[in-house]
Amino acid sequence: MLENQPTKHFILVDPYLKDGILLAKKLLSIGYYVSVIGDTANSEVDVISTRQSSNNDLEILDIKNGCINNIIPNNDLKFSKKFYVLNTLKSVNSIFTVPNTKENNALFAEFIHGIERFAIENQIEICYNKIHHCELSFIEEIIDYLNSFFKNNEKRLMVNSLDIVWFVGGKNMFIDEIVKDILDSNSDADNFSNRITFRDLLKIYFEVLGAELEFCGKGEQERGVIVDYEEEILSLHGLGSQKIRLGNTVLKINDLHDSSLFEKLKGQNLNSLDSNLSAELEGKIKRLIKKKIYNNM
Repeated sequence: MLENQPTKHFILVDPYLKDGILLAKKLLSIGYYVSVIGDTANSEVDVISTRQSSNNDLEILDIKNGCINNIIPNNDLKFSKKFYVLNTLKSVNSIFTVPNTKENNALFAEFIHGIERFAIENQIEICYNKIHHCELSFIEEIIDYLNSFFKNNEKRLMVNSLDIVWFVGGKNMFIDEIVKDILDSNSDADNFSNRITFRDLLKIYFEVLGAELEFCGKGEQERGVIVDYEEEILSLHGLGSQKIRLGNTVLKINDLHDSSLFEKLKGQNLNSLDSNLSAELEGKIKRLIKKKIYNNM
């Protein structure tokens, strides 16, 4: 490394900047030089006021609509200690809708290849977050989407990936755990309490409806199948739907056409990560599902 170059330079890659900027501010506060790469045009934060509030210590590099070549000339990147990629979900649509706009994760898939190549060429460690953050309000939006499925004419519920794990709770606690992960390569995602997998959230939802959902198959061939149901409970919920029948495949993975895109969208989240919900939080989620179902009857 050349003289006078930063020795503790972390690059946080976050297409929508929201979590990336919060992480950067935390790392700056403990003495690290940090840059955040994202798309300022589609950012969920006010970039100008963010720069001003951090006394311009926070460097935000604009990928300009997905083009990684816009930031490669920045020579400081070559002296980074680690790239940390935040596989963010901008909205509920990014879970269910085939990515073809910046409303979902197409942006992430576009430029992450360039980030990886740059890191490999310059022998920079690259890591990926394993867990997303969400509030109960985001879970509520997912429930609304699931409820809408029973009101439309679609035969199956289509998702982009089932390999998503959420930490449900306070943002500050989530940020603190991610900082530990960035600074310590031996940090374990199992340290996150109150986490829930997308599969288990779907199972809980169908359980409240009065049906049992099981998953079979792997990768793009994975699907959710109804293996049991209680007609009386379904009727109480106003769901005498033909979609809930024994052996019905009620959920499938979207055909993303590009296998590399599928790999990116399924994320670096590990299949081995299980849910770790407190009884209190699980109860809150079940009550929220019941409330949303009854409100939509």
